Parts: sequence; structure tokens; C-alpha cells
Amino acid sequence: MAEAADPKLPSPVIGGIARAEQLAGDLIEGAEQLMDRVAPPVQRDLIRRAFDLSTRKQLLLARRLWKDPRVMVYTRAPMVAGIVYLISPVRLLPVRLGPLRQFEKLIGLGLLLWLIVRITPEDVLREHLDAVEQPGFLRRMFRRGDD
Repeated sequence: MAEAADPKLPSPVIGGIARAEQLAGDLIEGAEQLMDRVAPPVQRDLIRRAFDLSTRKQLLLARRLWKDPRVMVYTRAPMVAGIVYLISPVRLLPVRLGPLRQFEKLIGLGLLLWLIVRITPEDVLREHLDAVEQPGFLRRMFRRGDD
């Protein structure tokens, strides 16, 4: 007679998902610890604010910084490198780092965003972050009707 599965033991799929969530949390925590060690205290807030933006708003921030005449050419170079890196089929990590290789472009673009935040003048970056974090036109319009 076949034994029934023990209801107390989690399935391998659930265990794998839990492990992946734990690894993702550890990766984010490690990135935050690295950021705290590498970035000066004044820029930590700006870096966190830039990383907390949605992808659409990060692209909007990059576009606003690109168009701003106060941003130097050396600040625009990582933006060009990010676009080229994003559309290129080239992989920089070796195959033996399989699971990490799936997140290669995300990690690379995160590092480029960090570099852009570090080399952009603080007052310019604050101004553009404040503008990008504001709700969109339609949200502002509908919110006024609720007051």
C-alpha cells in the first residue's frame, strides 16, 4: 500500500520558492550594505530615492538629466553605456555563474544608475528627483476633485 504524502513536509516547489525569496532578500540586503559602505552619507538618500523609483520613472529621470544643460558630458556617458548594454546580446558573466547570470543586466543597470547618481551634481539630481516623484498630471487632476 502506498503511503500518503506527509502533510507536514512542504513540497519541493514551495521550498524552492521560499529559498528564492530568501536569496533575493539577502541580495537586496547585501546591496544596501554595500551602498552604505561605498556612498557618502549625503548621497545615500539620493541613491535610495533613485532606486525606489519605478522603471518608467527611472527612465524619465535619465531623460530629464540628459536634457539638462547643467549635467556634464561625463555624466551622460554612463547613460549611453546603459542603453548599449541593455540592447546588446553580449553577456559579461561566465556560464558557471548560471543563476546570477539571469540578473546580469539588472545588476549592470543598477550599477550604472548608482554611478549616474554619484557623478551628477547633488542640487541638479535633487531637483529632478523631486519632479519625477510628483504624481502625474491625471492623478493631480483627479486628486483635486477629492478635496
